Amino acid sequence: MDYLRLLYRESEDVGTQLTIIGVFESIANVILMATVLAAANKETASFGEVQLAIIFSLCLLIFLLFRSHLMNNISRLIEAVVRSIRMRITDRVRKAELVSLESVGRPDILQVLAQDCQTLYDSAQDILTACGQAAVLVCSIFYLSIVSFNAFLAIGATLVGGIVFSLRNYRNILKGFEQARREEERFFSILNDQLVGFKELRIHEDKARDFYENDVTVSALRTERLKLAAAIQSNLGTNLSQAFFFFLLGGIVFVLPKFMEPGTATALTISKIVAVFLFIDAPIELIARTIPIYTRANVAARNIGRLDKRLGEMIQESIEEQSRTSDFQRLRCNQLTFRFPVRPNLPQDAFRLGPIDLQVNKGEIIFLTGGNGSGKSTFLNLLCGLLAPTSGQLIINDNVGIREQRAQYRSYFSTILHDYHLFGRLLGHSHKNRDRVPELLTKLRLDGVTAIDEKGNFTNLHLSAGQKKRLALLVTECDDREILLFDEWAADQDPEFRRYFYEEYLHELKARGKTIIAATHDDRYFHVADRVLHLERGTLSERTSSTLPYLGRV
Repeated sequence: MDYLRLLYRESEDVGTQLTIIGVFESIANVILMATVLAAANKETASFGEVQLAIIFSLCLLIFLLFRSHLMNNISRLIEAVVRSIRMRITDRVRKAELVSLESVGRPDILQVLAQDCQTLYDSAQDILTACGQAAVLVCSIFYLSIVSFNAFLAIGATLVGGIVFSLRNYRNILKGFEQARREEERFFSILNDQLVGFKELRIHEDKARDFYENDVTVSALRTERLKLAAAIQSNLGTNLSQAFFFFLLGGIVFVLPKFMEPGTATALTISKIVAVFLFIDAPIELIARTIPIYTRANVAARNIGRLDKRLGEMIQESIEEQSRTSDFQRLRCNQLTFRFPVRPNLPQDAFRLGPIDLQVNKGEIIFLTGGNGSGKSTFLNLLCGLLAPTSGQLIINDNVGIREQRAQYRSYFSTILHDYHLFGRLLGHSHKNRDRVPELLTKLRLDGVTAIDEKGNFTNLHLSAGQKKRLALLVTECDDREILLFDEWAADQDPEFRRYFYEEYLHELKARGKTIIAATHDDRYFHVADRVLHLERGTLSERTSSTLPYLGRV
């Protein structure tokens, strides 16, 4: 029932309307059947053939109208539901915190947004049509009770047995599809590794072959086996449903007459029962074929609900940016510590940052050094508010704290971190900011390789690593925020532009009142900084002139 609950939860009013429409469609369907049977058996004592033809035509018209309205509303409903789910999940993703989001993983989120939402859409017409046919089946059996109560009892008892079997079989099918879904999720994760690690695999053919044969192929075959097993189980249920139908039909023709008085009335009653039963063959077959579809839709709805709930629990605050109460003057770290949450197969004391006491003043240029794994990137993520401290305080101007006013706190920062991303257009900037782009393109030596159109779209993003970082610097300039964090920004620049960045560009930023904190290994430019801080195993210290290796010597 996860699928139907999801539809009603997402659009309760429309769901109620669809139920009403489906009931009226089913009633019209049954009246059509009764009218045809009455006309075929010449039962015109109460109604003449002309009246029956008129009733038939009206019911057919009503059936077509309600059927068309039902199908159109199903399409409208499911499109609205899928859009609502996708918008809500993406909204919760943008409001989630970094550590929480990384614990979910991109493949799971993308599979829910793409595959599971598509499963909802593809299943809608079949499932909701089957619900309508179930109502037709119920009405037909009720009509059957009027024709022959003995037949009604016999068929009803058999149907109950068939339903019990179908429910037990449904649980097995559901379990099979859930296992297949988990393996398919693993398969997409492996494909993500292949796309992200394409260069490494392309260089090393033995690694590529090993990865393909022992990861991609194994997961693909396992997914195929699990899906095939679930499909065989569902096919068994469908085939038994067909056999079950013919079993009932044989019982009506060969067994039921033995319990009825002989005569013409008996033959007439049997013919009516057979006609009704042949009429409900289509609903029974459709319902049987819909069981595996409904099972997959239930699995998709369950995955959507699980991800939706998990992301909802991660949201701690609205990301609506609060207006600043003052310009930046100072940033203080008071006994700041951070430890990643406990993860499987990772010791609890694998990494700890801090405690750190630090004050950064307006207009300072601070360089951050340290080896790989020393905590530089973690520290930068902490400073800009992407990570929440385990303990201690981060405070701007003595009144804006990371814990109480996270959105306002983050509004002081612009960043180019090691895993930065360039969007296709300039986001969140006014026309005034865009007017600076031509000047900045020239300044950053990008005017010959890309530009920006009237809608704020970059005309070319197929750039070298160094050019992409310069374009990210342009975006940061347009942000026009007061604290700039750079993580090894100059690593991909040529020597000439690297010198320009350190010895001219950073001083221009400082002259405009910007505060720069940059992780770097370029020790020949350490003289540019007001202070050089060093991280080692999560401990921060300040380097003095006696410990600096170059101080500007070339």
